[in-house]
Amino acid sequence: MTRGSVMLSLLAVSVLALTFVASPVLASFNEGKAAYSSKDYESAYPEFRKAGDQGHAGAQYHLGMMYRRGQGVRTDPVEAVRWYRMAADQGHVRAQFWLGWMYRRGRGIERDYAEAARWYGKAADQGHAMAQYNLGLLYRQGKGVSRNWVEAYKWVSLFVAQKPNSQLAWVLGDLEEHMTQMEVAEAKERAKNWRPVSGN
Repeated sequence: MTRGSVMLSLLAVSVLALTFVASPVLASFNEGKAAYSSKDYESAYPEFRKAGDQGHAGAQYHLGMMYRRGQGVRTDPVEAVRWYRMAADQGHVRAQFWLGWMYRRGRGIERDYAEAARWYGKAADQGHAMAQYNLGLLYRQGKGVSRNWVEAYKWVSLFVAQKPNSQLAWVLGDLEEHMTQMEVAEAKERAKNWRPVSGN
């Protein structure tokens, strides 16, 4: 056998080994998701826990949600933050949004607007509509970030582009009252040129 064919054989064995390791994790996650969808939280929890303990971001996100809502477990915002953070660190967009929300509200962790803005920003960069809205509000209020009407308008307008019928769309008009025409034009240009990034 040539060196190249030996390397290909080793690579194939490695991929196969990873598939066998990943399969039980994925199976646990899928079982947990099916139970969760059926509102059978007591059955969903141990399956999510098995997958979450092995690093499955989706399972970790669901565990955060279950602890935040008290589904199948007692409500525990500290545990919710712990699981959300594990998933968020892997780039899970909804976990990033909820971790930002927990920081903004001071649930399970000390209120920290800068951390809220950081996690909302990661989710907003991936195109999460409510993260974009909440990040825009932080820029509008100058909480956790310097007040910046242009950035506030950009993020809120990106939210409105995804949710045009939202009752929150009025915020754009409110922002315009504080901005010059040039600032509004710049914000619209930034929104037009914005592109989502993959998980960060």
